[in-house]
Amino acid sequence: MEGFDVKIGRLRERLPQWRLAQALGISPTDLCAIENGRKSLTKDMAERIMLVIARHAEMHPRRKPQESWEED
Repeated sequence: MEGFDVKIGRLRERLPQWRLAQALGISPTDLCAIENGRKSLTKDMAERIMLVIARHAEMHPRRKPQESWEED
């Protein structure tokens, strides 16, 4: 996992950066640095990030795209 993967996962689950940083006990600045490759991502931190994103996804399921009401 790389920082860019963190950002993609976070955005996919519509998890604000500040909220993920808060759950991890780090500053939003440090999370931004990880996401942009300016700070290295340790194995421990990667596991913590995956856990927080997974928990968020369970608690806040993404809505499916609304289907069109028009018939083909």
